[in-house]
Amino acid sequence: MAGLVFDATTMSTGADSVDAQHRKLFDLMNLLVADMQAGRARDAIGMVLDDLAEYAATHFSHEEECLARFSCPAAAQNKAAHAAFVQTFTGLKAEFDRQGPTATLAIRMQQELSRWITGHILGVDVKLRPCIPAGTRA
Repeated sequence: MAGLVFDATTMSTGADSVDAQHRKLFDLMNLLVADMQAGRARDAIGMVLDDLAEYAATHFSHEEECLARFSCPAAAQNKAAHAAFVQTFTGLKAEFDRQGPTATLAIRMQQELSRWITGHILGVDVKLRPCIPAGTRA
């Protein structure tokens, strides 16, 4: 199964810090899926899930601050989408805690998390780009 790839042409938000964090999220998701597909130990996968949850929370906070700082009209939509992701991720993590790293769960995580992050970046996060004044580092 191919991993997630950050496409700077279509996924750039105009904020280098946000784009760098998106790349890191992609790396963590790809590591999670690879570990599950390779049948890594439950503890190893659990650590990646914990890292992903922690990093996503840090990223969401930073991204929401950027949207507020640049008065981006998509700020409320972005915050609501982040809450939806947390709910989806929490459900998947709870399933992992109950059942362990099953093949079915690995496929669901890959599909749901990949669909969410790419859809979110392309549908919401890129709306930050026109809000950042030219020449501003964000």
